[in-house]
Amino acid sequence: MTADMAADTVSPHYRSGTPLIAVHDAPAALDFYQAAFGAQPLARLDAPDGRVMHAAILIYGSPVVVADEMPEVGLHSPHHYGGTAFSIILACEDADAAHARAVAAGALSLAPVQEDFSGSRHGLVQCPFGHRWLTTSRTEALSFDQINDRFQAWLAAGEPIELSQDGG
Repeated sequence: MTADMAADTVSPHYRSGTPLIAVHDAPAALDFYQAAFGAQPLARLDAPDGRVMHAAILIYGSPVVVADEMPEVGLHSPHHYGGTAFSIILACEDADAAHARAVAAGALSLAPVQEDFSGSRHGLVQCPFGHRWLTTSRTEALSFDQINDRFQAWLAAGEPIELSQDGG
C-alpha cells in the first residue's frame, strides 16, 4: 500500500500530519479563518449539543481540522493553556497580503512580514482563538547550502529578532 493509498483510507479531507486545532468557539473560528485566510470548507460534523466535533477546511491548499474544545477527552484550546506551543506555516504567494488580510480580519501581528536569510518573506500572526500562523512566501530560489551560508552570516552579525510590542 502506498502512502497516498493509506491516506485515502483514513479520510478524503486530510492527510498524515494535518493539524487538528481546538478552539473555544468553532463556528466563529471557521468564519474568521474564511475571512482571514480564505479557508474553504470541506466537511463539518456538529454534535447535538451545538459543538463542532470536526470541521475540515482548506487554507492555501492545505487541510486543517477545527473542533470545539472537548475537555471530556482532553481536547483543549490555547486559552486553556494560556497560549500555544506551535505555529502553523501558511505557504502562500504573497506573505505581505496574507498577513495584512489576517490582521484586517482581527488577528494580532506578532512579527511583521520581513525578508530573511532563507530567501523568503515571513510574518507571524495570532488569531483570536489563540493559534499562531506564519505567513511565508519565497522571493529567491536558494539551495540549502546557500540558506545555511546566509544563516551563519546572520548569526555572526548578531541581528536581533524583531517582534511587535503587542506580540512579544
